Amino acid sequence: MENEIQLAVEKIEQLNIRNQRAMMELIKRSLKMNDDEFNKELLLAYAHQNPVHILEVAVALQYEEIIKALPEKFN
Repeated sequence: MENEIQLAVEKIEQLNIRNQRAMMELIKRSLKMNDDEFNKELLLAYAHQNPVHILEVAVALQYEEIIKALPEKFN
């Protein structure tokens, strides 16, 4: 049982390191992005922490593009 707990702790630590690296990469890339690009990247980074959110983000980004394409009288 103790070995299983230790293995679980190691896996969690590995995930945390990967998440931190991904966030640092996002920050580095964001320095070269406009606000819209950064927000999309941030949403996608969040979605990858929980795969269920990927669909929600994809739908939200599609609606965002549709809304931007509408004539101003509808905004």
